Amino acid sequence: MDLKRRNFLGLTLLLLTPFSSKAALKDLIDVKTLKKRLTRKLSYQAYKTTTHEGAWSLTNIDGFIPDDIRGRFIKVGPGAKEVFTTPLQHYFDGDAYVSEFNFSENKIILRAFFLKTPQRLEEISQKKMLYDEFGTLSPYKKSKGRKNQPNINLIRWDESFLALSEGAHPLQLDNDTFDYKSTYDFNVTLPEKVSFTAHPKFDPDTKIGYCYGTYQGISKALNIFEMDPSTKKLKELYSLNQKHVYMIHDMLMTENFLIFIIPPAYFKLTDIILGKIPMAGALRFDKNEKTRILILSKNKKIPPIELTFPAHLVFHNGNAYEDNGKINIQTFLTKDETLLNLISNWQSNEEIIADLPKLHEIVIDLNTKKIDSIEEIISDHDFPVINEVFRSKKNQYLYATKMGNTHDPMAFNGISKINLFKKDSLFYPMKPEEVCGEVFFVTSNRDGQNEDSGYIAYQGNNASLDQGFLEFLNAKDLSFVGRVWADRYLPLGFHGHYFSN
Repeated sequence: MDLKRRNFLGLTLLLLTPFSSKAALKDLIDVKTLKKRLTRKLSYQAYKTTTHEGAWSLTNIDGFIPDDIRGRFIKVGPGAKEVFTTPLQHYFDGDAYVSEFNFSENKIILRAFFLKTPQRLEEISQKKMLYDEFGTLSPYKKSKGRKNQPNINLIRWDESFLALSEGAHPLQLDNDTFDYKSTYDFNVTLPEKVSFTAHPKFDPDTKIGYCYGTYQGISKALNIFEMDPSTKKLKELYSLNQKHVYMIHDMLMTENFLIFIIPPAYFKLTDIILGKIPMAGALRFDKNEKTRILILSKNKKIPPIELTFPAHLVFHNGNAYEDNGKINIQTFLTKDETLLNLISNWQSNEEIIADLPKLHEIVIDLNTKKIDSIEEIISDHDFPVINEVFRSKKNQYLYATKMGNTHDPMAFNGISKINLFKKDSLFYPMKPEEVCGEVFFVTSNRDGQNEDSGYIAYQGNNASLDQGFLEFLNAKDLSFVGRVWADRYLPLGFHGHYFSN
C-alpha cells in the first residue's frame, strides 16, 4: 500500500477499530472516551484495549523478510483496559492477549487472541468484573480475590506453553491452539503457596533451567529451583526466609552461580488485608534500606554471599558471567520509587517526572566477597535482550529499547545496540508517530557465528494508522531490513520469544 494512502486512512482506522468486535459498545467504550483517546499520549495508543481476535494472512511488506526467518514470534501482554464497564488503572492490568507472527516458506500468518483462562471466561459469562487485578479492585463487595493474570511472559516447557503471571502458578496452554489446559505445578514439585517467576533462565548448553518464587505465608521464603528438562520437575536448591515479600522481577545466572538483585521494594501485606487496596497500592520503596545482591552456588558447595549497595529499584537484568575470579553483572537500576509512580499513573496525560532505568555494570570479587565497582553505561533504557547462546558467558553486546521523552517516557522510541567492551552504542530511532516494544534476537548463520550474527525484530505500533507491525533490523549495524504490517491494531505487550521452526 502507498505510504501517502496509509496516512490518509489513519484517522479512519483509529475511529473504526474499537467497533469491530461483536461485544456491545456500552461494555467497552463510549464516544466521549473515544474522543479523549484521540488526544492521548503515544504510550496509551500502544497499550490500549483491542477487540481484534482471529487469524490473518499478511502480505503488506516494506523492504524484505530474510529467507532464513522461519518460526514464530510470540508476545503476551494486557489486551484490555476495561472489564465491561470497569476501567483498569494500572499498566500491568488487563487480560492476557497473545500475538503470534508465524513465518513459513510461502506465507506469514498473524494470530491474535485473548487467552481463554477460566477466570476470564467466568467474567464474560456474568458480564462483570469478578476478580481483582494487580492495580484495580473489583467494584463488587463480594469479589472473588486476585486474578491469576498470565500477561507477563510465555515460555516453552513440557511440549506446551506456560503463561506466567509471577504472582501465582503458571497456566499450561496447548502448543498449537493456546487453549487452556490446567494450572501447572511441574508434576507436583512447585508447592501450592509458592509463586513462579516470569523470568526463568536456561543454560544454553545443558538446557537446564533455573527459577524462583516466593512462599505466600509467614516465612515469605525465597524459593529457588532447578528445572529438569528430562523429568519436567523442579528440584529445590534453596529456601531462604525473607523479611518482606520483595519485588523480585528478574534473576541472573553464571556458569556456577544464581544471582538475585533484591531492591528495598516490598508489598505491605497488612495494607492489603486491612485496607482492601490492590497489590500495586501496597508496594513500598524504603530508601533507607539497602539493595541486596544475593549470590547462590548452583551446586550448593559455597555458602550464600550477600552484598549491599545504596537503595535502588530494579526490574530487568541483562547478563552475568564469571571472569578471572570475578562476576560481571549487567542490570538496569533506578535510584528511587518514581518509576513505580510512572507505571501506576501511565494513563495520565500529565507529565510525570521519573528516574528512568540506567544500565549498570557491577563487578564483584569472589575472593574478597566485595563489590569492586559499579559503573553506569547508558541511561533511559529497559527491556534488555542478548543473544541467548551467550547467556552466562562473556558477552560484548546487549540490545535494549530506549524510553521516550519526559512527557511520555513509556513511549519507547528506539532500539540501542550497546557495546559493553567499548562502552558506546548504536541507535535506531522510531518515527515520531511510532512506538516500539521489547526486541527479539534471531540468530543467523548467514554471516558467521559472531555474537551479533542475526537479526533484531520487534513489534511496534503506528499511532497515526492505529495498527501494529513486526520490523527486522540487521543485528550488526541496526540497518533496516523489512517490516510486516499487521493491518490492524495490536497492543505491544510485554515479553516474548522467537521459536524457530
